[in-house]
Amino acid sequence: MNLPGTFRVGSLLGIPLQINVSWFVAFGLITVSLVAGQLPDMYPRWDETTLMVVGVTTSLLFFVSVVLHELAHSAIAQMIGIPVRSITLFIFGGVAHIARDPAEPAGELLMAAMGPVASFALAAGFAALWAAARDVHEPITAMAGLLAGINFSLGAFNLIPGFPLDGGRVLRSILWWGTGSHRTATHIAGWFGRSLALFLIVLGVALAMSRPGAMLSGVWMIAVGWFVNQAVTGNMRQLRFRESLNGYVASDLMASNLHLLPPGLTIQEAVNRFFGATGWRWFLVAEGNTLRGLVTLSDISRVPKREWSNTLVRSVMTAADDLTTVAPDWPAPDVLDAMQEKGYQQTPVVQDGQLLGVVTAVNLFEAAHTRRELGF
Repeated sequence: MNLPGTFRVGSLLGIPLQINVSWFVAFGLITVSLVAGQLPDMYPRWDETTLMVVGVTTSLLFFVSVVLHELAHSAIAQMIGIPVRSITLFIFGGVAHIARDPAEPAGELLMAAMGPVASFALAAGFAALWAAARDVHEPITAMAGLLAGINFSLGAFNLIPGFPLDGGRVLRSILWWGTGSHRTATHIAGWFGRSLALFLIVLGVALAMSRPGAMLSGVWMIAVGWFVNQAVTGNMRQLRFRESLNGYVASDLMASNLHLLPPGLTIQEAVNRFFGATGWRWFLVAEGNTLRGLVTLSDISRVPKREWSNTLVRSVMTAADDLTTVAPDWPAPDVLDAMQEKGYQQTPVVQDGQLLGVVTAVNLFEAAHTRRELGF
């Protein structure tokens, strides 16, 4: 799920690269701290132009380093068959939106460790640049030295064994390997994550109260601790949700009395007979019981209204080959994974090429909620 205020700026390895508006706050704070504080203290003879150029460039290269850190995670995820929906820069750095957790502890270990490895490799590269430039070009020396330290700190911080930091995921993979239980490993790693969050918040409060000049650093540490705690809470909630689905299969939860939309309808006919008449925001498209695709209100809204009467549904729908379908005997947690991989809120249930029904996110939520109310 994207944060509000997020927009796409490109792609890397086929993965959308996004920036959230909160990133500009982080970029501004880091740049100001460099231009108005750290760099003048280190190089008092520099003029304002040099300070600004070095500060802005260093800040930009820091976020390039963050993207490369997340790209390292993403490359491993893709290598082991897990889709990556996007990489997003935001106020706390960057995050790779990976569709699901690896199925095996070895995959999680490799995927989690690769981010810090990338950061340490970048630190070594910038350190080498610093050594090469220190007697030649002072601004490059300054940038390289700062970026070497920043990347080393980024790698080291992420190796702290507090879930969901990379170190916490490494810890979870080792515990998963040792106990054979993903659930047990997640709970233990999550406890470490909550402890880290509490430590950061307490330390941030103490720092903010210690002296006026440390107020901003203390508030930032409190914010990071809050973010870590929210991430742990979200992951634990997701784990409980999955556990509540155990024992169900797709056929238990699917809706089979479907309104199927023929692919040969025009958009205008689809709006009049289906979308407008029912208020639904999506329909499966089928010929007989053969699934042809899925069409949503968003698909339709991208077509100008003047073209609705001569544009067919099949030309705007997502084709069946691009949808993730499941068999009726699929366990419900696997159906959830299938849904999350493509980012859809519904997954068709198909057997021997015939459409049997559809499982929606609402179906999964209601089943899990009923289980929890009944104390299962």
